[in-house]
Amino acid sequence: MKIKYSLLCLALFLAVFANTACRRPTPHDAFLPDPNCKKMGYDSSNYTAYYQLTYTYSMNTTLNTQAVITSISANFHGSTTAIAMIYDSSLNLIVQSAPTSVSDGWNKIPITATLLMPGSYRLAVAFVVSSGNGIRCELGMGTMYFSTYSYPVASYSLPSGLTANYAMFIYGNYCP
Repeated sequence: MKIKYSLLCLALFLAVFANTACRRPTPHDAFLPDPNCKKMGYDSSNYTAYYQLTYTYSMNTTLNTQAVITSISANFHGSTTAIAMIYDSSLNLIVQSAPTSVSDGWNKIPITATLLMPGSYRLAVAFVVSSGNGIRCELGMGTMYFSTYSYPVASYSLPSGLTANYAMFIYGNYCP
C-alpha cells in the first residue's frame, strides 16, 4: 500500500512540475525578449511614422560590453520580407540575416551568432517594398540613415546616405 501511495504522490508531483516548469513555448514567445539578454539599439512603442521607400534604413548604436549578437529585432508596419544587418563604425558589413518573412509589429530576425567588442555599430534593415509596409520610427529621438537599396543582399560597405531626425525601431539582442 505504501508503494502505491508513494507512486501516486510521485506521479502528481511530476504532473504539476511538468505543467509549470516545462511549459511548451507558444508562437508568441518568439517575439518576447529573453529576460537574460540585453539590447543594443532603440526600443519603443511610441511610433510617430513609418518609412516605406526603396532604401536600406540604418541607425547608429553603441555596445558597452563584449557580447554575442544572436538576432536583430525590428518593428514593421505591415507584412513583408526583410534582411537585417550589422555594420562596424567604418560602415563595413559584419553580418546579415537571410531573407525573413516579417509581420506587423516587433519581429526577431535571426543572424549567425556574432561576437562584437565594445564600440560603435550601425544596425540596418532592407525589405521588399509594397503598399502599406515599412519600418516604424519615432520623430526627434535620433538619426536614421537612408542609403542605396540592397535587398536581398547587403552592401559590403554602407554609404552614409541621407538622414532624418527619427529613431528607427531596431535593436540587436545579446547575452553578455
